[in-house]
Amino acid sequence: GLKSGALAIVGIPLSYWVLYDTLKQYRFPPKHLKRAFYALLAWCIIPIFYYAVAPLDTKLLFMTGPEGQILTFGGFAQHRNFYGIFLGVAFICTLIWKMKPSLKTLLCVLLGIGLILSVCRTAILSIAITVTYIFLFHKKISIKKKIAFLCILFIMGTLVYFILTNSSLITRDVSDNDDRIELWSGIIKIIEKNFFWGVGEEALYFSKGFPKGAPAHNFALATIASYGIFVFVTFSILLILIFRYSGFYFNAFLIYLISWGLTQPYFGCTLISIHILIPLFIGHLLDNNRDLIF
Repeated sequence: GLKSGALAIVGIPLSYWVLYDTLKQYRFPPKHLKRAFYALLAWCIIPIFYYAVAPLDTKLLFMTGPEGQILTFGGFAQHRNFYGIFLGVAFICTLIWKMKPSLKTLLCVLLGIGLILSVCRTAILSIAITVTYIFLFHKKISIKKKIAFLCILFIMGTLVYFILTNSSLITRDVSDNDDRIELWSGIIKIIEKNFFWGVGEEALYFSKGFPKGAPAHNFALATIASYGIFVFVTFSILLILIFRYSGFYFNAFLIYLISWGLTQPYFGCTLISIHILIPLFIGHLLDNNRDLIF
């Protein structure tokens, strides 16, 4: 674990802190933010209409992964999860953006269709967690609206759970939960052997089901297995400090990314990717431009 321990303990948290703190300084004119917001909506929604009218061979392209495997709908992105991350950001922004209720409802329905087509369970769960945080802790939302929201969330959550666990209603094999359990069990065994310092690099689990090796798909397990318990503790403290000294909407999108990190490898104590930067950047922009949202 010593071959990259210094980088993990010092370099990665430092890069997170500098980037998070620097992002707070950026401000843009409202018209630029509106253009960016509607461009993101277009990127999420246009492929849904295109998919609906496209011939069969083109439909398959929308469902093909980066390695040629047939998955579920991924829009213009390389993978359904990449589509799901940004579609989730668009969905959350649509809920809080100032616009006519009829337009907001229409956009949410279209984005919801994209979510169902993608069958990206992590996106659906992360959206639910983040929107719950926004509605429960937003000071301008009344108690009655918060209670109504929780009731609607429960009903929708029950319906979505029924759909996603019924193989006859979706195009995704629901048995892949067993693969995730096997993966986490394998990573835990790696942790048991390398608890304090980790393996010193990204920990991968190899088996018949994962012949090329797979990361943990959980940022806590991945951090401990790769760099040890001390790095996980310092990284957790860093996240708490960032949450403590950041704005409301930035924290909402930080929660969104942490939710993704519970079941996917895109967030954690690793190099910062565009899938992390863009949601957090949007969170800061919303904090700096409260006149655009409710």
